[in-house]
Amino acid sequence: MKVVRIVFQFVVGLVFGLLATLSLSPLLASLPSEIGTASGFGVVVIVGLAAALAPNIRRALGRSFLLLGVSVFMLPISTMLLSGVVTHETVEAAGSADKDLTAAAGILAGGAMTAFAGFIGFILGTILLVIGLVLSLGGRREVIVVENRDK
Repeated sequence: MKVVRIVFQFVVGLVFGLLATLSLSPLLASLPSEIGTASGFGVVVIVGLAAALAPNIRRALGRSFLLLGVSVFMLPISTMLLSGVVTHETVEAAGSADKDLTAAAGILAGGAMTAFAGFIGFILGTILLVIGLVLSLGGRREVIVVENRDK
């Protein structure tokens, strides 16, 4: 039965790892292709192992939500890096007369993409982080109340 639980937790981790890789895709796209591909597989494996090594299914889901929340929270940084790489490549490909206008347009477009990704990333990342914290740290807590009878 323990093997079935570990396999189920690993599969859950792989699904969340794929979602984390999807949210980190702008960052992975800004890297060279070999490094980006290896990093994407690394994220999937790390999330899968973190979930598989959890003591129970609830904690596996909590760890998976935490790692997904961190990667979604990094979405604005990923988008900023990708827009910087794309702007640089576009400016290098532009003619000498159009470099200034191309750079300005790239900066404006990159800023707009980063702002939108920041809005989505901060809201969705915060929600996922809170869910992950509740699942990882929540549970039954005992409170001991001691009365003071000296009054």
